[in-house]
Amino acid sequence: MKVVFYSTSSILNPHFGILLDEANRFADQGDSVVFVTCSRYNDVCLKNPSGNRGLCYICNQTNYIGLRNLRASVIQKKLSSYYTKKQSVKFDRYKSLDDIKKIDYKGGLIGYAAISSYVTVTRNINPKIDDIFYAYFNSILEQEVSLIDTFQKLIDFEKPDLVCLFNGRFFENRPLYDLCIGNNITVRTYEFDGGREEKFIKLYFENALPHNLIINTNYAFECWNNSKDCDRIKKEKAKSFFEKRRNGIIAGDKVYIENQIKGKLPIDWDDTKRNIAIFNSSEDEFIAVDRDFDNLSLYKSQIDGIRGILEHYKENQTVHFY
Repeated sequence: MKVVFYSTSSILNPHFGILLDEANRFADQGDSVVFVTCSRYNDVCLKNPSGNRGLCYICNQTNYIGLRNLRASVIQKKLSSYYTKKQSVKFDRYKSLDDIKKIDYKGGLIGYAAISSYVTVTRNINPKIDDIFYAYFNSILEQEVSLIDTFQKLIDFEKPDLVCLFNGRFFENRPLYDLCIGNNITVRTYEFDGGREEKFIKLYFENALPHNLIINTNYAFECWNNSKDCDRIKKEKAKSFFEKRRNGIIAGDKVYIENQIKGKLPIDWDDTKRNIAIFNSSEDEFIAVDRDFDNLSLYKSQIDGIRGILEHYKENQTVHFY
């Protein structure tokens, strides 16, 4: 089997290390492995959104050092070895993020990928779309167009049976994911979990992004149904996750109530009411995954969802939201 890995940055951790580790694992199995790196092909990326040349240089140097850990049988290539010509593309003037989501190129959801990356870096879901925004965003979309053409050359030349990426949501590698889906090539998107109370584990999603709602739902049921524990133990473990969070014990990524002052409630706190505090997260993980994800959403954003909840309870004086 021929396996192609693509790494966007050597200073994204543990992204780079996981891809190196997996490339070696396939090589040890006797598979033919090609490890492709950005190596200054992209002008900007998630780790270097401003295109800082110094940061790009550091990435290139650490990339060189990291690649030494690959097995001798792994073929190393730069993305530019497949195609170097970059296109200048004009896009229709867009007025909203929804307009940008509609922008595709050869089956690649370049609008979605650009928005997802932008919101991850800025946490801004309501940008002012002026000339400055337009110029910067167009440069990202143009880069994605060039990436799609280059990735197509890569696919045509290497003819891989499997392509491996990390995450796949961002504009520097989403085009390759979309091309693999369009060309019926198996693609794996890697992620990781753990590292708090337990060891890190590597996860991969085949022909899906890590954010795929159906895949994750099926995975949850699979873990539950295949567990060797009895139902009582499984329920105790599931319950303990929420109890730990409630009591300030690490469960998941971090302790969210670590700096809370016990006993210090809001001035308008009323024990006679049902008090509900809403802790919403940032939108970057799901504001622009794909159209299937959007179609399964009950609300356009978390803020819209909160507004809907407040509207529903506006006449109910027994409930108070924070």
